[in-house]
Parts: sequence; structure tokens; C-alpha cells
Amino acid sequence: MYYKKLKRLFNGRSLSVKSFYQITATLPETERDEAIRLVYQVAQAEWKTCNAAYRQFLIRFLENDLQRFLDFLRRESAWGELLIPLEDPEWTMLLLFALLEQKEERKAGRRLLAFSLLLFTGSRWKISTLLQYRKTRRITPADLLDLLGWVKMGG
Repeated sequence: MYYKKLKRLFNGRSLSVKSFYQITATLPETERDEAIRLVYQVAQAEWKTCNAAYRQFLIRFLENDLQRFLDFLRRESAWGELLIPLEDPEWTMLLLFALLEQKEERKAGRRLLAFSLLLFTGSRWKISTLLQYRKTRRITPADLLDLLGWVKMGG
């Protein structure tokens, strides 16, 4: 259902993020938002029915604005109800990010990693906040011990 609507929206035009935004540029804002929601719905509900070209478009579209997709998933899908609450979200996120980052090799890896961590945790941070925090803050051995609850360091 959603997939057919998305195909009609493109109506034979080039299948790219740029062409999507060109097609929707003249629509009223509410209709543009609905078109974006349509892409998200296809990505979630009809992925397996999409051909390879549409799958590639969906991935590129989602990667183009991961924060908007994350916000959508949290607000308008069951994912928002399945978040894992973290006792100390800042440090836990930083630790997970540091551990997982070591194995990530894709160019967009840090953004995708931040997206994934934020998707499954109760943290309401933005992707850019986590990335900035990761740049400016490093985990020390004392932080790690504190996180693990073995030793309380400092005040």
C-alpha cells in the first residue's frame, strides 16, 4: 500500500533523495511531512516488497536525516515504548559508543552508531549531541570503574 503510493509520488522520475525533495518542494508543508512519513512507513512495513532500487533509495533517504527518522520512530512507532532506561545515560552511552566505535568502518559509521544507540536507549539526546560529547569527553579508567559500580571515584 505505502510502496505503491511512493512509486506514484516518483511517477517514473529519478529515484534519489535529491529528486524526492525536488518533487515535494512545491507541496504545502503538511503534505511534505506526509511524504516523508510515507518513506518511513515503506522502510518499516514494506521493506521486503521493495525492489533493490527502492531499498537503496530508502537507505540513502534515512541516512540523509537520521535525527528526523529517530524522532519519528520514538514518537510514532512502538520503538518509542521499547527504549531501555539507563541509570546514567551520559556515561553509559559514552562507554557503549567507545566500545562499538572500535569495530565500525563505514564512512557514516559514527552517525549510524549514535543513531542505533539512541534508538534503543531512554536517552533523549540528539545524534549531534552524542557525537559532540564523544569528541570532547573520553572515558578514563576511573570512569569505567565508576560506571561498572566497582569503585566510586571522586566527590
